[in-house]
Amino acid sequence: MKKSIFGALSAAVIMGTTAQAGTIDTTGAVDAGIFTWGLSDTATYGQTFRLDQDATIGSFTFFINDDGISIAYDALIYAFDLDNLLVTGPALYRESGATAGNGVTTGYTAAVNGVQVMADTDYAIFFHATSVGDATWDRATDGSAYGNGQLIFQNNGGNEANWSTVAWEDFVVGDMGFILEFDEVEAVPLPAAAPLMLAGLGGLGLLRRRKRA
Repeated sequence: MKKSIFGALSAAVIMGTTAQAGTIDTTGAVDAGIFTWGLSDTATYGQTFRLDQDATIGSFTFFINDDGISIAYDALIYAFDLDNLLVTGPALYRESGATAGNGVTTGYTAAVNGVQVMADTDYAIFFHATSVGDATWDRATDGSAYGNGQLIFQNNGGNEANWSTVAWEDFVVGDMGFILEFDEVEAVPLPAAAPLMLAGLGGLGLLRRRKRA
């Protein structure tokens, strides 16, 4: 029991971290729309982002008017190469959903709950339509709505292979109207007394072993 307590104390001192909740929200800057989203042409709309700290993604939301047609889609997260405008590596997250078919601008949320992203690395969040549609997405035309990302889309006719082989379009100025929720993970600085604490605990363990011998 004493050995396990020592191990736990050591881990607590050495591996201390803290999580700080964060949100990126461009909805207050929305002043236009971008269309049309859905098969058979422009099947993929999304947004790039970059965080200053390692983080765990909680959810992301896009705002869509589906013009009264329910559109099936996959919500995805990938690492993104901004120089070549391509996704890289495997999907970090993928989940299916569908719009409501109500013809009203509605927020559609992907509840990610756990995808880890690295600091100062570009990622893309996007919806890929898997059925026919003619939808409009909320868009903020002011490029300063979010400074660490941009609106992206791809006229791929539903071909997923194009995500990593054909450059995405980024010529439309601005950002999607979107919300990204996350928890930043920060290392907790070691207390000044931490080395002494560890040394003391180690000494106690050594002393007990000698007494048993």
